[in-house]
Formats: sequence, C-alpha cells, structure tokens
Amino acid sequence: MRCVASGKPFPFIRWYKDGYMYGKGELKFSSLTFDDSGMYQCIAENYWGIKYANAELRVVAWAPTFELNPVKYHLLGAKDGRVVIECKPRAAPKPRYTWTKGKEVLFNTSRVSVMPDGSLEIRNATKNDEGFYTCLAENDRGKANSSGYLIITG
Repeated sequence: MRCVASGKPFPFIRWYKDGYMYGKGELKFSSLTFDDSGMYQCIAENYWGIKYANAELRVVAWAPTFELNPVKYHLLGAKDGRVVIECKPRAAPKPRYTWTKGKEVLFNTSRVSVMPDGSLEIRNATKNDEGFYTCLAENDRGKANSSGYLIITG
C-alpha cells in the first residue's frame, strides 16, 4: 500500500494499525493472512505539520492454516462406536479435504467418510482403525496439513 505525500522538507511517512506503528514508507506484504485485514492509518509529517489518511485492507482469500485449530493430537474412540475427527483450518475459499491413515489415502466407504465440513467420520470403529490420521486442506492459495493419533478403547 502506498501513501503519497509531498512537502518541503519532504514528509516522513509511517503507517499504523490498531494504534501500533506498522511500517514506514510503502507497506509491502509478502503473503497476506486474514489477520492483516483491518484499518490502516498513514501519517505524513514534516517540520510544518502532519496529515492523516486512512485505508482499509480486506483479505478475502488465504491459504489454509491449522495455526489456530489443529487436528487434536490424541484422539479417543469407542469400539463399535462412531468416531469424528475434526478438520477445521482457516481458509478462503473453502478448501478441498483429503484424509490419510499413515500413508494410505482414505476414500469414502460405507464405514468411513469425509463430511462436508472436512471432518472424518468412522462408524463401527474397530482396533484396526487405530493409527495416525492426517487431514490435508488445499485451495487455490495453498495447502496445509495437521495430524493426530487415534486410539480405540473398549
């Protein structure tokens, strides 16, 4: 984002976001995230005065991230029960989901299916369902994955 100002002497430019100095001169973002969204204030100042300008940045698309909501690392399920492993990354647009158990890609069957929200559902769980599960979320901005280990009790 550019903030253009002129004056004599040439004004010093700085940017603020949420009351904190965010940068000087031109603002450059190497990879935008949803957290970069917000109101920015440009301040141009020299010996003779100060001028303010505001700009809003709205990030509407970003690569999936599990930073705030990873797959639970320790998962428990009951034998013969229904197990749901949540996969809820932040992403826009909505990602495509792929699940693996170990190195094996999982496909929908009568017992195992990927739900519309990305969660993995296992019905009539058995000891054979124990293992390391990974959710891969991918959209046109990028991809990310998160994993957990399922233990079947009972």
